Amino acid sequence: MTKYIINTPKKCYKRKITLSLLKVFSRARFLIVAGLLIIISIGYYVQLIMENTVKNYKIRDLQAKIEELQKENRRLEVASANHQSAVNLNSQIQSLGMVLSDKVEYISIFDKTMAKR
Repeated sequence: MTKYIINTPKKCYKRKITLSLLKVFSRARFLIVAGLLIIISIGYYVQLIMENTVKNYKIRDLQAKIEELQKENRRLEVASANHQSAVNLNSQIQSLGMVLSDKVEYISIFDKTMAKR
């Protein structure tokens, strides 16, 4: 029994050293994993911000293009209305040598009778 009592403290001491080393290594692993997760999270966040910024620039460019096209559309509508105005049409009619008609006759191609088979 005396041998057992004498050997027990040495074994416990070795066991305490191995347990403390395992704790240190597990803490180091935890810190490394936590650090990597933080770095990956920061990188992902920066990527999202960059994508958002690029999309905002594209949206601004498209909005400016929309405004420009709306102005062009209004200008073309005004030009079309000017070309279709009565004054412009009368001048075009006269330049083509056409005259105004006083009497308009319509041709009816449908009769009131039905075709039978």
